[in-house]
Amino acid sequence: MTPEKIQILIQKYKTGSCSNEEIAELNHWLENLEEDHHSDFRFIDDAHEQNLKDEIRNNIREGIKQRTFRKRFFATSWVRIAASVLLVSGISVFAWIYWQSLRNKPIELVEVYAGSGEMKEVILPDGSSVHLNAKTRFKYEKDFSGKTRRVYLEGEAFFKVTRNPEKPFIIKTAQLQTKVLGTSFNIKAYPGTEKEEVTVVTGKVNVQNPQSSINLLPNQKVVYNLQNRQLSQINVSNAHDYLAWTEGRLVFEDASLTEIVEVLSRKYDVRIELGNVKMKKCMLNAQFKNEQLEKILEKLCLFLDASYYMKDGHVIIKGNGC
Repeated sequence: MTPEKIQILIQKYKTGSCSNEEIAELNHWLENLEEDHHSDFRFIDDAHEQNLKDEIRNNIREGIKQRTFRKRFFATSWVRIAASVLLVSGISVFAWIYWQSLRNKPIELVEVYAGSGEMKEVILPDGSSVHLNAKTRFKYEKDFSGKTRRVYLEGEAFFKVTRNPEKPFIIKTAQLQTKVLGTSFNIKAYPGTEKEEVTVVTGKVNVQNPQSSINLLPNQKVVYNLQNRQLSQINVSNAHDYLAWTEGRLVFEDASLTEIVEVLSRKYDVRIELGNVKMKKCMLNAQFKNEQLEKILEKLCLFLDASYYMKDGHVIIKGNGC
């Protein structure tokens, strides 16, 4: 029975205009109130329902205490109707006011930024941990009080999400939404780049955009190409390589020189340019562990038959291309 119909029946009962069938219907609702309580609170989220119910029921008890009755039959009937009046009015007034306050209250977000050459770790309200790579902006809801745990990412981060099947963990980037219950995975979504990537280490992850949705398992990743707006699923040999940056290592597999330069620029907080556009498509496989930028540049130039020099505080790599 809808709250609107309940209120109508209660008003008719109070004025003595209820038919026998309507009285039976009202009594049936009262008898089954506990079983159907969620329908009356369907517009209140689970986190606040119990507090609201307790407040309403306290009002019912106080209303009953303040009345005395001459006849047992009259007392019993009036207590039940008084309870229903207070319950429905409580739902109508307390729940409506509370719901309005929740709806109008802006979501409080906490923002963390890891600058160039920095890495940071964030512990979320549910115990999940997030490792931020350089030049990464991360925002999360302060208390996760809603039905989901929603966060926002610009840059790269490795997530270890505390499992909670009742409250999915959702990461929003510029182009994708990643949804998990509890798992570990890496997301790379820097502004201004040509793609976004999600790589799964443990558990199961769902990645979607308005056009498609893909479920990923360990050692799988999805790549979203901003040019053709396509999601591609790829198997990887070792997903842990995508977490190498959390240990100070750089691992590049079939990476373009453009991508490598972007990573080095963020990590070492220096502007690096390619002196020849033909070098952008050079593809490399390389690994570096806690090495100085100069050593890495020397190795890259040796492989590419190129050279580099400093100008106005930034690095320029010269070569003929590949």
